[in-house]
Amino acid sequence: MKFSRVLRMLICLSLALSITSCSTARKPAPKRSQKVAARVPRMNVSWEEVRRSPANVEVLLVKPTALAEGNAKEGWLRVPEQFRKFHTTIYMPEKPMLGVADYRVTKNGYLFVACSYDYQGNASGDWRETRWMRDDFYAHGWREATAADLGGALVDSGNREHVVFVKKVEAGESGRLRCNKYAPPLFIITSNESKQ
Repeated sequence: MKFSRVLRMLICLSLALSITSCSTARKPAPKRSQKVAARVPRMNVSWEEVRRSPANVEVLLVKPTALAEGNAKEGWLRVPEQFRKFHTTIYMPEKPMLGVADYRVTKNGYLFVACSYDYQGNASGDWRETRWMRDDFYAHGWREATAADLGGALVDSGNREHVVFVKKVEAGESGRLRCNKYAPPLFIITSNESKQ
């Protein structure tokens, strides 16, 4: 019996010593990144200019729809003020598109693209290699229209906030864009036609 008592005391003592030695050991502070945070290239054009010169675009397997708030399954929980005040069209998928949007610009002007970067699944299918992140848009001349620029956030019916980019595009430009695994980029055009 004495042996088991002594053994228990030794175990308790060794545990107590290991806990105090761990808690008093000073851990080094995490290293701070030396990389300078890049500034977000924000929208640098007036809303008057954007509405005076809207682009036209053709996007495969989508239909142009008025961008409005609503409770519909494919609707929008929140639409920014600058899109609500004037006639704004969003190009919505007619069926699942597996995250890509094939487009062709048919008229020079300003074009918006909204992307959801929320998690949509694992990397299977190699979709991550072809997706455009914010820096890819910036590198190709797009600017971010922030919530401050837009007068609010663009939030879909699944409560996903979209990042909105804007660029003055030329007729004949075309391409294939991907921002996520399943949700394709959504093209938006706004004009100076005010809502009654």
